Amino acid sequence: MKAPDYTISDLAYYGGLMAGFITTYLVIQAALPTWSNLMRLAVSGIVGLVFGFATLKVYESTMKPPN
Repeated sequence: MKAPDYTISDLAYYGGLMAGFITTYLVIQAALPTWSNLMRLAVSGIVGLVFGFATLKVYESTMKPPN
């Protein structure tokens, strides 16, 4: 059985995605309890995607060789 071809870049992206999603969802749940679950998921998903992309770019910038 062959292992999946995951990279450290995948870990950086998905780690940032999950951290951003979970943190945003919990903050919205505490600060805005009247929001529906669908709104919480939508906003958390968008923030998670942005945070995942940002962590990937930060990781990639640290891995580039100096000029």
